[in-house]
Amino acid sequence: MLGTKPYTFYFITGSQSLYGSATLEQAREHVQKMVDGLNVDDSLPFFIEFKPLVTTPAEIREVCLAANVDKMCAMSRWNRSWIGQKW
Repeated sequence: MLGTKPYTFYFITGSQSLYGSATLEQAREHVQKMVDGLNVDDSLPFFIEFKPLVTTPAEIREVCLAANVDKMCAMSRWNRSWIGQKW
């Protein structure tokens, strides 16, 4: 029988600082709830690890470098524009 490695997926959310700290905190809380919900689902064979919201190229690079050295980390990318979006 084939087994799966116990990979961890980093859930990384990016935004722009121009939205302000209150909006970014609200986004962070929303993403944390999403990650918590995904980890409760027994149908997912992997752990989803919440990572802090990134807003600068340096923060993005830092989290990608951390994922690169984590042998059990897998990264997936999804992009969504939130321009005009109401929280």
